[in-house]
Amino acid sequence: MKPILGAVCAATILTACAQTSVQTMSANTFQVSATTAPACGRAGAADVTSKMAAIQVIRMGGDRYIIQNSQTGSEWGGGLIIPMQRAQQSAVVRVLQPGEPDYNNGLSARQTLGNNWADIVADGNPNFC
Repeated sequence: MKPILGAVCAATILTACAQTSVQTMSANTFQVSATTAPACGRAGAADVTSKMAAIQVIRMGGDRYIIQNSQTGSEWGGGLIIPMQRAQQSAVVRVLQPGEPDYNNGLSARQTLGNNWADIVADGNPNFC
């Protein structure tokens, strides 16, 4: 019975590794936030935030973007036995249009997501760090 319970717990933890949200701030600006499982750490939270930002930029019809503000943190949450610290990351993102002064220096959403960017955007939510 214990091995089955352990497998169920592991599956639950892996399927909920990260949670993201996107808040529109203007026609070309949004904030993306991610909270990740303790095993992901701050680097994992930053990676999930970056991927979700790129997904949202493509959904908004763009490719290039800049991070205007980024914050990291952590929160304590309930664990199965003891409280666990979850990493948090948020970023304000501005979508750039061709011809804008910062366009050539902006990050490419498609390059951020890699060769299978279309599949990642279609899936829509990077749940894993």
